[in-house]
Amino acid sequence: MRAYPASMLPLLASALVSLCLLACTASEVEQPSRLGLDDLPPLPALEPMEPAVRDQFEERQALLVSVLDEASTAADHDIAWALGQMGRLHQAYRDYDRAVWFLDQAHRFDPEIFDWPYLLGHVAKVLGDLETAERGFLRAHELRPDEPRPLTALGELALEAGDLDRAEAFYREALDLDATLPLTRLGLARVESARGRHADAIEALDRLLAEQPDAYQVHYALADAYRALDRPEDVTWHLEAIPASNLDRIGLSSPDPWMEGLLEIPASVTAIDRRGRVALLGGRTQEAIRLFRRGIALDPDRVEARFNLGMAFLQARRLDEAEVELRQSLVEYPEQSATYRVLGTVRRELGDEAEALILFARAIELDSEAAINHLAMAELRRMRGEHAWAIEHYERVIALDPDVGDAHLGLARTYLDLGRVVPASEVTARGLAELPRNRGLQWLDLRARAARLIADPSQPIASLVLPENPRTIFELETAAMYRAATSDFNDARRFQQQALQSAGPAVDRGRITARLEAYQANRLPQWAWVEGEPVRIARSSGSSAPVPSRRR
Repeated sequence: MRAYPASMLPLLASALVSLCLLACTASEVEQPSRLGLDDLPPLPALEPMEPAVRDQFEERQALLVSVLDEASTAADHDIAWALGQMGRLHQAYRDYDRAVWFLDQAHRFDPEIFDWPYLLGHVAKVLGDLETAERGFLRAHELRPDEPRPLTALGELALEAGDLDRAEAFYREALDLDATLPLTRLGLARVESARGRHADAIEALDRLLAEQPDAYQVHYALADAYRALDRPEDVTWHLEAIPASNLDRIGLSSPDPWMEGLLEIPASVTAIDRRGRVALLGGRTQEAIRLFRRGIALDPDRVEARFNLGMAFLQARRLDEAEVELRQSLVEYPEQSATYRVLGTVRRELGDEAEALILFARAIELDSEAAINHLAMAELRRMRGEHAWAIEHYERVIALDPDVGDAHLGLARTYLDLGRVVPASEVTARGLAELPRNRGLQWLDLRARAARLIADPSQPIASLVLPENPRTIFELETAAMYRAATSDFNDARRFQQQALQSAGPAVDRGRITARLEAYQANRLPQWAWVEGEPVRIARSSGSSAPVPSRRR
């Protein structure tokens, strides 16, 4: 049972009595009694708060006091608005007990406004008062029957209560209003899984995961569905895709103007920074830029502020602005290894490889145990054709952190750049031992081992398994290469045709077409490509088997 401070019990008693009004229609709500200043709950302790947060509470309290001072002449909706804004503030800072009281009073004074019962429903749900939450959402639906979000919330309550029929009805009614809402689609998929229709649930969840690949709730739902189908490898893969730290988890993005309105309330610098990082991880770069700028305005001396903003500009491809913020960060904090690395990435993207090399070297000098610093250097070395240096840094990354998939991929590609398909296939095999579900490694491993098969068809190679559903041009051409290497030219033509159809205007369609023509003639093309076309295919005398020659 939830324990409340003694000072809050009279407030909660008052709120619980008045919450029954949510079940009434507007015409049945009695004229609310006037509030006095003594009726207001006390403000939380302001001294420990950051100045920006303390200012918010004081400003909204002052607004509410000024409205109540004029209670005899103030309109009910003005009083409701002031109460509701104070309730929003408490809700934003997770002070749910006071939020209940203020939102309930706001609804009493203006029962025709959608916001107050809807937000009150969410607060009551957090507090575990599901009956009050349901009344709030039902009243919100009554006020806005064209808005799908209260229906989705009602579906969640029914699903948690185990009432699948009612949950499905709410979700389907919400989808009739808006078929795109991710939270509604997730809820309906969970209903399908709970009914034992796991294949349908997985299909719906996979579509949702394709749109939001980092949403941890979807991974959880898929793990549950696969567990019911006794597919432990799939269960493990989806659970491992969820970060261990709650701060690193990216939630399902399902727009809600009323709940997002809470996020617009000025927050502490720490909270703003955390929200900005979550937005950046979720690919919402413009939101991240806005949040990081707000954090800088509130606290210009914060160590991470300009670095984070520079990261957001880099992700948004606003390279000049990224460089300005990162260089300013280095002026203020010259010993930050990560700043040198990210600034090096910016300079590399701007074409200045020489300065990027210096910046990456400085990052490694400051923190030689950071795998990501060596990875940045390895990628640049490979780009510059400095293969020996690249191999050294990729191996260093793997030694520091074997779970960095990009290091295994980069090392294998470096060997393929050199035409060394045997060590490339050994690297991909080693990488897959650490990361068995890494899609990039699966395809690169297939390409490397297929190149070995082309080079010497007589050598014993473990059976090659074609990964499912090739999508990118690289994957489609790898599938075609593998099929051609095993003399299955029908499939080779099919995959190569799909690659040609997927090629945009920036892709060398001529080479893709030439390969397709070779497969149509039931032969391998002149070049059996890996990365950078390194392996020359020739035919030895007296044998039709292709063999590699040295790289041009």
